[in-house]
Amino acid sequence: MKPTWKIWALEISCIALSTVLLAVIIVVLLKYDSQKQPNWPLDATLNSFLALFTTLAKAAFMVPVCACISQSQWAWFNKNSVTRPLYDFEVIDQASRGAWGSLILLWRFRFRHFVVLGALLTAISGLTSPITQLSIKYSLKETPVAKEATESQATTRVVRDLMYPRDKLESAIRFGGYQTFVLDYENFQKPLPYADVDTNATFCSTGNCTFDQYRSLGICVKMANITSFLKVEKFEDGTMTETPVLADRILPNSSVWKLSLLGGFEFDHQSKAALFTDILDGNHTFAFQHSPALLRARLASFFLIYTTPILTEVDKTWWRSRDKSPNLTWKEAWTHVHSFEHEAVEVLFHLCVQSYTTTVQLGREQTLIQDTFTEPSGKGDQAFIDMECPSLVRNDSYACMTRPNRWNETLSLKSPTRSGTHSVKPLRTETEDFSASYHAMELISQLLRTYFAGLGFVTMSPAANGFLPLYTKGSQFLTTLHTSVLFSRSNIQNSESRKLCLENIYKNAATLLSASLRMKRPYDQWTKGVFSVPGRATTMATYVNIRWPWVILLAADIAAAAVFLVITIVYYTGGSDSDYKDLKSSSLVTLVALGPGCRTAVGGGLQAVDAMKKLAKGVQVQLIGSQIVVAEDTAEKTPSQETSCGVSGAEEGVPREMDRTQG
Repeated sequence: MKPTWKIWALEISCIALSTVLLAVIIVVLLKYDSQKQPNWPLDATLNSFLALFTTLAKAAFMVPVCACISQSQWAWFNKNSVTRPLYDFEVIDQASRGAWGSLILLWRFRFRHFVVLGALLTAISGLTSPITQLSIKYSLKETPVAKEATESQATTRVVRDLMYPRDKLESAIRFGGYQTFVLDYENFQKPLPYADVDTNATFCSTGNCTFDQYRSLGICVKMANITSFLKVEKFEDGTMTETPVLADRILPNSSVWKLSLLGGFEFDHQSKAALFTDILDGNHTFAFQHSPALLRARLASFFLIYTTPILTEVDKTWWRSRDKSPNLTWKEAWTHVHSFEHEAVEVLFHLCVQSYTTTVQLGREQTLIQDTFTEPSGKGDQAFIDMECPSLVRNDSYACMTRPNRWNETLSLKSPTRSGTHSVKPLRTETEDFSASYHAMELISQLLRTYFAGLGFVTMSPAANGFLPLYTKGSQFLTTLHTSVLFSRSNIQNSESRKLCLENIYKNAATLLSASLRMKRPYDQWTKGVFSVPGRATTMATYVNIRWPWVILLAADIAAAAVFLVITIVYYTGGSDSDYKDLKSSSLVTLVALGPGCRTAVGGGLQAVDAMKKLAKGVQVQLIGSQIVVAEDTAEKTPSQETSCGVSGAEEGVPREMDRTQG
């Protein structure tokens, strides 16, 4: 008789093979975990590798599982003093062949015998391969491009200096001025993000780039309330004054308000919805006299005087009821304004050094202004440019005096000290100052006045159609400032919202003016004093992430198969001297054990399978010695009278070598 290890050598080898295959799977998955997806020949992928090796491992461990299920059937029928239906042969045999038979065995045997472990393994083995596929997850990550290619693949434009006529500042300021009201989509409730302005200043060949913080010359804005400097006088009954009036004519029997600021800035009005804004001359300022750096870098300071409606509770109720009315007219609206006050602000545009961060993701640029810095080089607390402009209410011209003798002078702005360890060194050193010529600043100031200065008011005398028309003098910015900011429906009712919108419209202007200086057009660059800052170009690569719990199922299957094999060898082979160690799934064994008598018990010959199954369920048998015996009523017959289904003449004293097995 062969030793046990030789009889089960194939099954043991299969367990070893499946273990080796599992080890290969684990080693490969460990190698590529958190790494790029491998590029294998024949377009093979990690999933196809896992599917192949999982299938091979499953095929390997199922060999001993099927053999052990077949071997266990003899122990099932050999249990002392316990008879079994002959049909159980069919159930166990089918369980060794596939998942459906295993499910039937699980339902029939429940957990009364260890063979259910093999049936369970067979039933779930079909899920092993698809479930282990869940262990591989892919994600997109950025991978740096080769360092030597980065500079040419990721660059952004930075403005170092402004000069005129070298730079086409008219186009740049025109773009910023007109886009101030065009790009707004929040009704000025929120400032316009710099990222929403398409400057084309950044080049990224891969569609994914990052830039360390860099700096560029830009235009910033400050606003301060100067209502305390405003002098208001009221004249009853349409009294005429020598001050220019914001109206086409003076209405009799109506009050006239005279407004004035120190420096000769004054006008009269009768309208409940009036505004007037113009540039301050020379060094004149109301709110920033203690900010010499801002004054020296000043491009233009504007005063803005406007009326502020005051509503009673009755007025507020009426306004809330008409929030969404599409046909609200100025005439109807102003009958529900109790009175009004006057307010004034100063808006200062100045040169500044802005710190930016830029990222490009999937071709979409995201540029943010992180900080601003204004510190002119040299000494002095006076404004660098000296603008002298006639009043708009006295003169229809927007032109200001020019000073050609100063056009070659230059204002320099210091670069903020580099901080942090992530600053990238641009093509030109960061320690260089930023600068602008007097001629360039003078032109920008003149252009700012053209776009942002003017007046607007609702006339108090109805037109022919009965409506109160809105009159403005200036660009479209003035109309937007009047209708969308100072006197919009929501802002008439909410003074805090009005102040917020007023700040945001000027912030939007500064943002767009700064963006226009950096803008790069395909055939026309508005500013020439620029240099390029290199960034880091990256590509999107597919990375592998392994979720190890899903691999545990395959390892658990192999471990369970090994345990099932060991238990079968130790307990279900009949002992070291048994002749039944190698029965396994041999069909010859079944033919020999089932003699003519057993065939007679189930019909005596071939017939319909269902009929044979039905008969087999009613025949109780037991493995005694080397024969399968039909069990009879032991109370009426002695053991020697039992009917044999195998070799006839079996004696009572035949040794039961298989009796040592356990169910």
